Amino acid sequence: MLLLHSEFEMMKKGEYVLVVKEWNFVRVIACLSIVLLHSSTSVGRIFGYSELFDLHFIRILLCYATPTFIILSEIILANKYSTSIPDGFFKKRIKWILGPFVAFALIDALIVSYMRSNPDYIFDKLMNNLQGHFIGYFLLVIFQFYVLHFLVVRYQIKIEKLIFMGTVLMISSLWLLNEEIYLFEGSSSIQMISFPTWLGYFVIAFLIGKHYEKLRPHLIVHRGLILVGLLFSIMLIYASYQAGYTDVSSRRLDIMPFTLFVTLTLLSIGSSLPHMKLVDLISKYSFGIFLLHWQVQRIITPIIFERTSLSSLTFIAIVFLASIVISMAIVKIVSYVPGSSYVIGKIRNAPKSKKYESEALSRKAS
Repeated sequence: MLLLHSEFEMMKKGEYVLVVKEWNFVRVIACLSIVLLHSSTSVGRIFGYSELFDLHFIRILLCYATPTFIILSEIILANKYSTSIPDGFFKKRIKWILGPFVAFALIDALIVSYMRSNPDYIFDKLMNNLQGHFIGYFLLVIFQFYVLHFLVVRYQIKIEKLIFMGTVLMISSLWLLNEEIYLFEGSSSIQMISFPTWLGYFVIAFLIGKHYEKLRPHLIVHRGLILVGLLFSIMLIYASYQAGYTDVSSRRLDIMPFTLFVTLTLLSIGSSLPHMKLVDLISKYSFGIFLLHWQVQRIITPIIFERTSLSSLTFIAIVFLASIVISMAIVKIVSYVPGSSYVIGKIRNAPKSKKYESEALSRKAS
């Protein structure tokens, strides 16, 4: 998701791995943001979205979360493998990325069919899910990033030369989607998850990851400029919102600069914060939370609604907290089942940042 915690399982023992606390911080904030967005969606379906009108702009801003997860994946991968690709690169990633994608595509189909009391719907829903029509679509994007990463490193492509082309191709693809212009009939889902729609993110994330050790101090020194960029990107989205562009989607044309500046801002802030155990805790469960919370919310939201009388904001807060806690509990319990890591990812304590940062400094000095 990012470099998933499962990614650490792919690395051979004794290999150098740079682990910095801001990566966990970015992962956690993005994870909580997507859970909050979907909490408002779940409550909006019951109360009516007109009840959440005052929150609509905030809901649009929260759409940065999924792209940030995807960007972080490539940042960490590029930091680790910018010049060479290890043996078994794709074999392991098929297990840890495509495995959970297929598993949750089936789980989602089963839950939706059960809630509709229509067992015959399972197959149709599963086929739609495998095309990316469910929350796990981000795994397909990440896997495409792995393919692109392999090609860039394997053939020593100068990634700097792809910045302009990648950005233009991404903007063009987003424009086609937003104008509902499809390359061929029924291709909307393919266009939404195919790499051209995300290519600008890949190129920038690769560069950030490859040069992260040099970039990191600049993120702190120039934090003010990053915040200015963040403010202007918010103003851009607000101008679009005022003009009637109200889609709540991570594939908005104006979400790209906001996503990039949010990511840089979180990296900058996270690098200045002390090591926090709560961040590490949520981070190691983030993969499972990201995939499970929507299913949990589908089940608990109507139950809470039937048994309580809450304001919309209080309802959102309760669904938000409950779905995080329940998702973490499910992941923890299921993790004891053999083979479950291919569905929910590995539950593993992340290496302490200080140890690895000092190794990075020692390696640089030598």
